[in-house]
Amino acid sequence: MNTKTDSHECPFLSIPNDMKPIIALIHRAEHDCLVLFNARLERIGLTSKSFLILGASYNNTSFSQKDIAEAFFIDRTTMVNLIDELESRGLVERVRHSEDRRQYRIILTAEGELLFKQAREIAYQVEDEYLGVLSDKQKEDLRASLLLVLNDQNEKKNASKCGEAPECWTEVKTKVKNIKAKVKKAVTRVGLKAPK
Repeated sequence: MNTKTDSHECPFLSIPNDMKPIIALIHRAEHDCLVLFNARLERIGLTSKSFLILGASYNNTSFSQKDIAEAFFIDRTTMVNLIDELESRGLVERVRHSEDRRQYRIILTAEGELLFKQAREIAYQVEDEYLGVLSDKQKEDLRASLLLVLNDQNEKKNASKCGEAPECWTEVKTKVKNIKAKVKKAVTRVGLKAPK
């Protein structure tokens, strides 16, 4: 019997823990969590991508279709198809952007808001199920750590776009200051040490 070909052990899990980079762990966790999340969202006719679109449009009418697609790495064709489907179901409306007539803002309808709230509850349930092995403090530590990394990456990306333009830097610094304040408030609220 050839144990190499007959083994049902997961190749990822067979790699020693000290040889698994954090980036690989994040990738694997994201995949597993999204599979579970998409299976649950399917019951209400959504996907994780359509959930993100509804979420970005919830209580915010200023984001364009392009803004949302770029924020969540959704290619143009997929984005158009997703918006078409959400619009045909009466969940969103496309409205011409006042500042750029070539762009559309995505507005949630009342029905879209209700479905998003239902989907958000599913997201919390999946989060509790998937992260059930972690304590509440560990979950908040994980959330705070990921927010710090994502905010830092966003700051670096914005900085590379600005070059030497002083007005751009002022805008970036204001955004970063606001993001840091929100992270600090969220982290402090759950009793963790706030990042500097």
